[in-house]
Amino acid sequence: MPFSNITYIAYIKILVYNKYMMDIIFYSELGQFPVVNFIDSLNSGEKAEIIRYFDLLEEFGLDLGTPYIKKVNSKYDLWQMRIPYGENDLYFFFFPLNMSEFIFTHGIKKTPQVDFVYEFKTALKRLVDFRGREGVEQ
Repeated sequence: MPFSNITYIAYIKILVYNKYMMDIIFYSELGQFPVVNFIDSLNSGEKAEIIRYFDLLEEFGLDLGTPYIKKVNSKYDLWQMRIPYGENDLYFFFFPLNMSEFIFTHGIKKTPQVDFVYEFKTALKRLVDFRGREGVEQ
């Protein structure tokens, strides 16, 4: 397993439709996993949609394209996954570590109270932090 000596990322095996296995890597800070905590706070329908979209990302990678994913910052190669769900869409920010591994840094539920610029900056800060700790070029 890559990064076996690193304690701030979690490797989660997700069984999708009992057919595929994929590695999803979640960013962590101070022993907490913000994306995992966000997913845990959602209802079962939202979680099911997330698994469906992760399955699409696994199958097509970055070629999945819009409306599912789009690059939101070219300098840092930060991507956004939009999951429509009722009135409040779910958003995840991630970056490719390589063509088969994606580091998910942040997740939010878009509501009128959400400051999307602040959430984007949070995701970008986590990306920069991960790459700095990991020694990955920006």
